[in-house]
Amino acid sequence: MTPFQVFGIAICSLFALASIWRLVRAGGPRWPALLGAALGAAGAIMIHDPDMTTRWARSVGITRGADLLLYLVTLAFLGSWFLYYQKLRTLSEDITRLVRAQALRDVQERGDFVPPRAVRESD
Repeated sequence: MTPFQVFGIAICSLFALASIWRLVRAGGPRWPALLGAALGAAGAIMIHDPDMTTRWARSVGITRGADLLLYLVTLAFLGSWFLYYQKLRTLSEDITRLVRAQALRDVQERGDFVPPRAVRESD
């Protein structure tokens, strides 16, 4: 086993153990911790047996294991980017609704609503 494999397996194992620890200790959604544990374990296995990715790649019609990993990482990046973008849009819309509601509540409490100029001129 090469020094890189020892180091890489140790890092991936620590990542998997930290995810399992988070799964046991923390409340809330479990899927991020499960995904982190699975990715850490998969990384350790692939570093231990690099030819495994080549065998998997050839079974789906890709010649090199490194290319398969690159494609998978690209798809994962695009998927996560889309999810975060959707979450950001939802958050932005929620903040807009809250600010509008608060502004209307403030105007109603003060009682000093003045209609926009275009509305006053048409009266």
